[in-house]
Amino acid sequence: MDHRYYVRTQLRLPVGVYKQGRFMGRFETRDINLEGVFIEMQTGDLEPNDIVELIFRLPGGERCDCALFAGVVRIGVGGAGLMLFDHDAKTFAIMSHRLPRKLPAVS
Repeated sequence: MDHRYYVRTQLRLPVGVYKQGRFMGRFETRDINLEGVFIEMQTGDLEPNDIVELIFRLPGGERCDCALFAGVVRIGVGGAGLMLFDHDAKTFAIMSHRLPRKLPAVS
């Protein structure tokens, strides 16, 4: 059963991932919405229920002035599904104005 309230938008976006303050690397998103994101990465260092911090890079290398915290919901082939803890409308508004594709509208 699909439990998402928002449809995921396919979007390739560089993202830095930190676990317990330790930089794990720069990866790429596969899809994103207000509730979560799938990040393409080697997942050996992540387990379900881990908490990570995400720092996004926008086109042109501009850093989004935001950090989102997320929990690892699932580990799959080629990456990890994360649930965002802070459904930050401001963050998504900042990102959506700078991205070539619009993210889902925030009410």
